Amino acid sequence: MAARNPSAIAIERLPERFRGGDPRLAETRFRINLGRIRRDVIIGRDSCEVVSSNDHEPDVEIRTDPETWLAMDAGTLSGIE
Repeated sequence: MAARNPSAIAIERLPERFRGGDPRLAETRFRINLGRIRRDVIIGRDSCEVVSSNDHEPDVEIRTDPETWLAMDAGTLSGIE
């Protein structure tokens, strides 16, 4: 079995950390683009799902490199720097 990419694993684990959405907001699709790694995160009022990116247009797209994503995921970088 091939080794899994740590950045992809971090994205796929986002639903485990989801605490619930704002009930006033509609479902939102975030596209996370880390070069060759591309996933959509769909946030609902009470749900968070990670899916492969497809032809659906995202509401927001986050583009960065895998190292920066891992630093943001670990809390050592805010993403604003």
